[in-house]
Amino acid sequence: MPNLEAKGKMSAGELTVILVGSMIGTNILANAQKLVVDAGQDAWISILLSGPVFYATAWMMVRLGRYYPDQTFAEYVSLLWGRFFGWGVLLWLALFIGIDFSLALKMFSRTIAFFLFDRTPEEVLALSMLAVCVYCTLQDLGTFIRTVQLMVTVSVVMLMSVWSLTIFSFLPENLLPLWPLHLAGIAKGIGDSWSLYTGYEVLLLLLPQVYRGKVSLNKAVGASFGCGGVVFLFIMVMTIGVLSVEGVKNNPFAVLTVIRSVELPGTFIERLENYLLLAWIPLVFVTFSTYLLLLSYLLQYRLGYADHRPGVLVLAPLIFVGTVLLDGQNMISWAEKAGTGLGLVFSFLIIPVSLYLAYRRQKRQMVPS
Repeated sequence: MPNLEAKGKMSAGELTVILVGSMIGTNILANAQKLVVDAGQDAWISILLSGPVFYATAWMMVRLGRYYPDQTFAEYVSLLWGRFFGWGVLLWLALFIGIDFSLALKMFSRTIAFFLFDRTPEEVLALSMLAVCVYCTLQDLGTFIRTVQLMVTVSVVMLMSVWSLTIFSFLPENLLPLWPLHLAGIAKGIGDSWSLYTGYEVLLLLLPQVYRGKVSLNKAVGASFGCGGVVFLFIMVMTIGVLSVEGVKNNPFAVLTVIRSVELPGTFIERLENYLLLAWIPLVFVTFSTYLLLLSYLLQYRLGYADHRPGVLVLAPLIFVGTVLLDGQNMISWAEKAGTGLGLVFSFLIIPVSLYLAYRRQKRQMVPS
């Protein structure tokens, strides 16, 4: 009987589930205010357009992986950039993932403390979530995949079911005017939307574990972006439709305020925001576990470890310290700008250049000497 716990490969469909879980996790409840501040009435258009934009970078990652099907990005980056610059590229990747991880953990603990456990210190909530993620990431890849599959499937269905109840408070006129479009705001909103989709960078490390079946990798990755885009678009449209643009701008917890305002006539069900949080917490867990897995694999391959587990135990305290240091709105705003800037440069500069370098390297090897 095969040992399913030690499964080393995954299907394209399983990769899709992991990508969906890593994208729909943390910022789905917190990014609405920032996006509306920058894009205003056209925030939903920014989300609509950002999906294909960021899918293009993921497509390049898949193309890059085809040149080195049996190696992760951490293993072949030195072949493309050289030893010194290869270390710099990996440090860049680890830095923005670490910043985004700490920010997301801070936002999670703050949200849970505000809505559920107002007497519990945020640090205790952050540490508790991080401990659970460490336990999951220390397991074999097969266990990790099945845990993610179960949580993402159940949580997304529950989240969308609860969120669909906002139709009772939806006012279509809050979406008006639909014209004229403010292109500068839309463009800035697309940049802000990166924090929604971030997490797809795990492709660079998981592609060698995906066996080639009937479903192509491009379709699998496209399906994950399509699913995430539908969820983000639905939440943004309903949030603006219930609170209006000005209401979202002045509310840091706009999404939860929307669901809290819903009243179901003739039922005993109340405090719907708690049900939304119960659906959201497993998605946050999946995102954090994926981040931790990605960072631990970076350490494994670059430091020559035989396994990723030592990296998990090293990284967890560092992430917690980074979360504690994010004290004050100025520090959080600076970290958000730094993380977004680093992430956009990685996706739209480092990845295209890496793809070009891989193409040139292959072309040189095909030329007879």
